Amino acid sequence: MSWLAQGDNDGLSGGEQQHLPGKRSRSSTSDQKGTQAVGPIDHIFQFHAALRRELHRLESDVLALPKPEEVAQRALALRALEGRFVFFWGVYRAHSRLEDQLVFPALENKAELHNVSHSYTLDHEHEADLFVEVDACRGSTRD
Repeated sequence: MSWLAQGDNDGLSGGEQQHLPGKRSRSSTSDQKGTQAVGPIDHIFQFHAALRRELHRLESDVLALPKPEEVAQRALALRALEGRFVFFWGVYRAHSRLEDQLVFPALENKAELHNVSHSYTLDHEHEADLFVEVDACRGSTRD
């Protein structure tokens, strides 16, 4: 089993779903037409899902890299993968920074969600460490 599949519930770190008491599934309010209304938290869920999908794609592409003896094809695939990883890491850093600075403080102001955001911030710190480790592996492929 891949490290991505282990414990992946609703967040990149795998335990995010457990931290939010009474988390609704996507949206619990309806508009007048009977369809689900989309709130700000829904966009966060959608963004997390998109991050997870791209992370899974990156993992699949790493596992499907051409063999080292296929030098030209491997070099081309590594270059493309490196570009996607660097872009993904930048998007992830921006997203995490905004959650840490805007979303989590707003959650803390809600009585029923008080003292929840600290665990999310710790998740971000751990995930940042994992990105650094992956980046070190990426650098070793160029040697």
